[in-house]
Amino acid sequence: METPDKDTLKEMQDRLSMTPRLLWDHLEAAERSLVETFADGYKNFLDQAKTEREAVLEVERQALAKGFVNLNSGQSGSKFILNYRGKTVAMTVLRQRPVSQGLRIYAAHLDSPHLHLKQNP
Repeated sequence: METPDKDTLKEMQDRLSMTPRLLWDHLEAAERSLVETFADGYKNFLDQAKTEREAVLEVERQALAKGFVNLNSGQSGSKFILNYRGKTVAMTVLRQRPVSQGLRIYAAHLDSPHLHLKQNP
C-alpha cells in the first residue's frame, strides 16, 4: 500500500477533522444581548446557590419575589411554593379548569449547581 503524499493527507485531515463552529458568531446584536442577560442571571444564581440547600432557598426567594405564596402560610393565591426540609422545592400555578380535567406536572432534580465548561462538548 502506497503512503499518500502530504497534500492528500492534509486534504483528508481537513475533511475528517471537526471544525468548531460557534453559534455566537451567527447571532444578531439583539440576540447576543438576550444571551448575555440570561447568562448574567444564571451567574448571579450560581453566586447565591453554591449548595443544594442554598439553591432551594434561592429558588424560593425568587419565586416569592414573583408572587408565589408559601403553601403552608394559609394565604390564598393561585401560585404556590413549598420548601420541604430545605432540600426540595415544589411550585404550582392553579388555573381555571378543575383538576378532574387534567393537570400538568413539571419536575426537576437539583444537585449542587455548577457550570460545566468543556473544550469539545
